[in-house]
Amino acid sequence: MSREPGRYLRIGASDRATRVGLYALVVVFPLVLAFAAQHETDHPLTQEIAKGLALCGYAILALQPILAARYRWIERPFGLDIVYRFHRGMGVAAGLLLVLHPVLYAVGGEWELLLGYSHGWEVALGKVALVVLVALIATSVFRRALRLPFETWRGIHDGLALSVLALGFVHSVAAGGDLQGEPARLVWFGLFSASLASYAVHLRSVWRRSHGDDFEVVRVAQETHDVWSLELRPPVPEKGIDHLPGQFMFLTLHRATGPTEEHPFTIASAPSPDGKVVATIKESGDFTKSIGDTKVGDRASLRGPFGRFSHRLHDDDRPLVFVAGGVGVTPMLSMLRHMRETRADRTVLLLYGSRREADIVARAELDDIANEAPPSVRVAHVLSDADDGWEGERGHIDRACIERHADGLDGKAFYVSGPPPMISAVTRALRDAGVPIEDIHFERFSL
Repeated sequence: MSREPGRYLRIGASDRATRVGLYALVVVFPLVLAFAAQHETDHPLTQEIAKGLALCGYAILALQPILAARYRWIERPFGLDIVYRFHRGMGVAAGLLLVLHPVLYAVGGEWELLLGYSHGWEVALGKVALVVLVALIATSVFRRALRLPFETWRGIHDGLALSVLALGFVHSVAAGGDLQGEPARLVWFGLFSASLASYAVHLRSVWRRSHGDDFEVVRVAQETHDVWSLELRPPVPEKGIDHLPGQFMFLTLHRATGPTEEHPFTIASAPSPDGKVVATIKESGDFTKSIGDTKVGDRASLRGPFGRFSHRLHDDDRPLVFVAGGVGVTPMLSMLRHMRETRADRTVLLLYGSRREADIVARAELDDIANEAPPSVRVAHVLSDADDGWEGERGHIDRACIERHADGLDGKAFYVSGPPPMISAVTRALRDAGVPIEDIHFERFSL
């Protein structure tokens, strides 16, 4: 049994509100201090607003490394997917605020400040920081359009972000009259230091995943023509990942061939006393296309667990409806395996969408779980490109399909996992059918 549930179950709405409130306070606190120290000004209103936007924008920017550092205190109440999406959105928001800073100065009559070259080095430094910031946002928002490999993009992203933080800090201290007061300057230095410390945590993580190899691959199994399962064992059980069924980890494989990159994968196995974990991975990208070349004896680094996609975090007696697409069935496999091992008295319907019959992952095991009790499990396969001999469901999992198999939607909890378009379509169908949003659980994880 995992020790983790208590740590997560003790987290409630007040814990989430506390973290959101603290974030908002940190963003506005430098602004409050700066304006409290300034009793009167002869600057136009637009320039005062410009300074306020810059203070808040830089504070948001300084908090970005903290959001991205995977601190458990921040991640546990929300799930890492939500934290990362918030990180992405706030990065864009910070960029907009900081771009408006010189624009509003120009609107207030300081066009020379924006377009000229006669001001001091600190203003020039601010312009350089702005250009780097625009490049940072552009490469983040348009990474896929630019076809940047993830590891390449992450290196560029980290370098640009650190440059913006350093350039912006020096510019603000040298040019910002609002930061001359001792309290405001102390807060500003503290914010910058916390941001750099989080970067140090990140770099330490990069080093550890590049050099750490605590786990050993002890089994490599081919599930389908393009899906493989890797079983990984820690040196001792205490070094394993203490996870909930359905959570995910970051995995780095250290192999003789193939890239050494960190990627998130669901822990497909149930929590185990010996610390072993299983990752079931589809060949679908630059890194995963070589997953079948992994050998027994290869080494790996793991970091986790992360996420809140687990029935253990909503441990009531309601029937469960699992809706999975493709290799997105892995968190459902973890939860079902846990239920089977603990003989959990649960009722579960698994609607599992695949392209063809040969693409169904762990079909024999799912049949075995369905034939055992407890738990009481029904499995319905839905194929979008079925052969002529297929006698089951065809097409895609939509509202009609769910209602047909679930025998009504009231009083049930829904867990959805699969490709992003499928998650969107299923959650929208459930919401249209009147299912409360709090009864629909999913993780939309995309780096």
